[in-house]
Amino acid sequence: MVEVLQEQHDLIAMVDSGDKMSVVAFNLSDGDKHSFAPALKRLLRELKAIRYVLISEAWATTSSRPNTEDIKVSELPLDDREEIIQILAVENKGTRRGKMAVIDNTPHGRKLREFRPVEVLSGRMVVKEW
Repeated sequence: MVEVLQEQHDLIAMVDSGDKMSVVAFNLSDGDKHSFAPALKRLLRELKAIRYVLISEAWATTSSRPNTEDIKVSELPLDDREEIIQILAVENKGTRRGKMAVIDNTPHGRKLREFRPVEVLSGRMVVKEW
């Protein structure tokens, strides 16, 4: 297991422009999350990015029931959600890959389970083309 050393909800993007690699840290409040994708898209265009990797901490649903009430995953009952670390790699108009690991809160601190592939690579935080 890998220990989670810092407890922050920031996003980190590593952007590959071919001749240089840029690392950008985003400190987002809940209200900023809707403006993240347009800001990332502008940044990717400015840097003439070929691909990027996004590393974030998030809530994921564990329920197979549809969310008909449009409730945020972070507001679902604890039995219906889990905290995760996700790593997404995206090429402009191309391949998308991802891995995620569940974060367990133990008496000895926060621990990561094994990383597993992410099946669905979409959502408000994923920019697929720029």
